[in-house]
Amino acid sequence: MDKKKMGILLLIIASTAFVLFVVMMQDQFNNPEFENHGHSRAKQTDEHDNKPQNVVIDEEDKQQEETDDKEKEDSNDGSDSESEPDETVEEDRIVNADLLNVRSGPSTDHQISGTLATSDIVKVYDDGNEWIEIEYENITGYVNRNFLDPIDN
Repeated sequence: MDKKKMGILLLIIASTAFVLFVVMMQDQFNNPEFENHGHSRAKQTDEHDNKPQNVVIDEEDKQQEETDDKEKEDSNDGSDSESEPDETVEEDRIVNADLLNVRSGPSTDHQISGTLATSDIVKVYDDGNEWIEIEYENITGYVNRNFLDPIDN
């Protein structure tokens, strides 16, 4: 009988330790100040429904920043000719990134307003610029065009 009670007590202690470990790891995973090899995860709340959303800041942001820098150089090439605004195309596209940050404005300088996942289908308003305005469920904002593909019919 004593061995059985000792086994149950040991099982309870191990289960409690496991639950505490999972809770601590979940807290670190959602902590914006916890960094892990270039990835930083933060918890954001969607303004419309107060649901928490995980956000990833990683290689995607670096690529978008490089694209922004290139666009700034191109726009400062000394030409004074003004180009006509491109026609805006409204269509659905599919996300090709694991996690894609949706920004409040058309650059990585703007705040993240949500995230999209691979295969999410979004409505885009494409005016030909590098950053495309999108709508997805209750998320609106801008994403880099490199992370959206046309939908094959």
